Amino acid sequence: AFDDGRWRLRSPNERKEVLLKLAKLLERNRHELAVMESLDSGKPVRECQTVDVPDTIHTLRWHAELIDKLYDNTAPVGANALTMIVREPIGVVGCVLPWNFPLLMLAWKIGPALAAGCSVIVKPAQETTLTTLRVAELAHE
Repeated sequence: AFDDGRWRLRSPNERKEVLLKLAKLLERNRHELAVMESLDSGKPVRECQTVDVPDTIHTLRWHAELIDKLYDNTAPVGANALTMIVREPIGVVGCVLPWNFPLLMLAWKIGPALAAGCSVIVKPAQETTLTTLRVAELAHE
């Protein structure tokens, strides 16, 4: 997906729309995700409903909204020099998730990478795979 440009060549607005759509899909499936997160992590469903799932959705929306807010700029470096900061996709990002807070950690890792135009490969902890797999299914929608 990175080399052929399907993701990295999308405009910032297109990437923003996709991330916002994913956040909306998570919102629509929040109860299912809370139960899955509870099964994965052993936390009470109520905690997953009030903390994990809402924070995950907020994280994805935050990164989506940031996409069109950051632009290239210059940095001061001294006389007779100019440094330009360029934000562009760098490649495929490997995301290794821990067993604790699996859903939220997923958003923390894929949010900035996808916002930047990078492709991601996610490896969840073997004890907590349910929500990661479900988010991957939703991402295909």
